[in-house]
Amino acid sequence: MSADVLLRFMTLINYNCSRKFKSVFTDLIEYRSFEGYLQNLAAWTQQMKKKQIFKIPRAISKEIVSMASSNCICLESSFYKNEMGEGWSAYDKSYPCRVVAIRVGWILNDHHGFKFLQEVSKTQKLELFKIKTLQMIIEYLYQMQKRSLLLWQVPPFLI
Repeated sequence: MSADVLLRFMTLINYNCSRKFKSVFTDLIEYRSFEGYLQNLAAWTQQMKKKQIFKIPRAISKEIVSMASSNCICLESSFYKNEMGEGWSAYDKSYPCRVVAIRVGWILNDHHGFKFLQEVSKTQKLELFKIKTLQMIIEYLYQMQKRSLLLWQVPPFLI
């Protein structure tokens, strides 16, 4: 059975089991079906499906309204307020949203994940960057590192 066939079947699984084969995840980038699998890493609960509007001062981008990390896929309303910055002041704007969860802790915290991100950065397959899941991972990493980048790495180039 080829890896393409296996990846096509894995796109049908609702549970994200990417960390189970993280040691070979980087090798799968070159397969056609990997893009479909990567696209389907996002998951959502019934509770997430009910959340359709975010009221926040401003969105991160046209596609991504807000982001936060959580140890659990079951989110309470306090999570949206405390972690994602949702408020109900007169200055906040309402944004339509679709809340999704991506179990990618291993990509962010494991050497296999770092290797995967390095390979993605070197790939010639630019269509990978059209995948919403990968866009969310990259945006999350940028949001986490933005302050450091602006304070320590950009100023030397401004002189």
